Amino acid sequence: MATHLYQRESVLALAWSVYCCDIEKTSFWLRIKKPHNHINRILAGKHDDFFRDAARRIAKWGGPVMLTLVPEMNWQGQFLFGANGRKWMDAADNICNQYGDPAWPDGPERIRDLYIRVIDIFRQEGANNVTWFMYSGNQYMAPGVEGQSQWLHPKYYYPGDAYIDWVGQSVYFTDPAWGHDFEDTGSFNEVFLPGYKAWRSVTHKPMMLPEFGILSEPDDDRRALWAKTLNTYLKSTPGVKAVTIADSELFALYFNIPVLSKNAAETNTVRAIRENDGYYRSKLRLGRGG
Repeated sequence: MATHLYQRESVLALAWSVYCCDIEKTSFWLRIKKPHNHINRILAGKHDDFFRDAARRIAKWGGPVMLTLVPEMNWQGQFLFGANGRKWMDAADNICNQYGDPAWPDGPERIRDLYIRVIDIFRQEGANNVTWFMYSGNQYMAPGVEGQSQWLHPKYYYPGDAYIDWVGQSVYFTDPAWGHDFEDTGSFNEVFLPGYKAWRSVTHKPMMLPEFGILSEPDDDRRALWAKTLNTYLKSTPGVKAVTIADSELFALYFNIPVLSKNAAETNTVRAIRENDGYYRSKLRLGRGG
């Protein structure tokens, strides 16, 4: 896949997905099933050979690849507390002195150290063709949103500019005027600006929005919101340098995000702005044949 994309002037951005938890299972949310021990095992060096082998293969291929280890890292960070790294943050006796720096929240610190360990291995193996990124979830740092906390601020996760090339956030928003009762969303400013400001307080590395979409019902006309997003919202957040639009049947089926590339009117709106506005410099690709 990386070769296929490279031949078409694109770069594969891959989430390795070192998951902490079975988040799709009710037993996890009822706190019957504990978080996994995967990240702790990696931190203990038990999977170094696996990462070294992957690094050698990627280095041998030689083309550009973007990698992240923990997609939407803030959600997983809240389940990695306690001496064993398998407690929810709100269930830990002390959130800061069970691992590493006694002044640092243990969950984010474990994820920070995960990036440091794996990236060091890749560099030792000469995989310098990898660009590393990390990103947070939708509504990151938004006030009053369940699961958000100042202890999950990016400053506690971030391993430093020497390790990370891009940072970012998932952004799933809607037009509140449509009146839909969608969960875990809001206007662009509500779901993104708190996280944007938090990231910019930590680093000025370029930002990417690797998961980006407008929630709506299939018969909603999203052209005006797409135009405002491209003409106003994204330009008001100049740290954002790349956007990946959620454009597949998966998002339509499970997340109320209609497939953009199947709507000619909306596609033409987005494409026209892209082609006529010098602010957007890279090629626009939508769907399989974009």
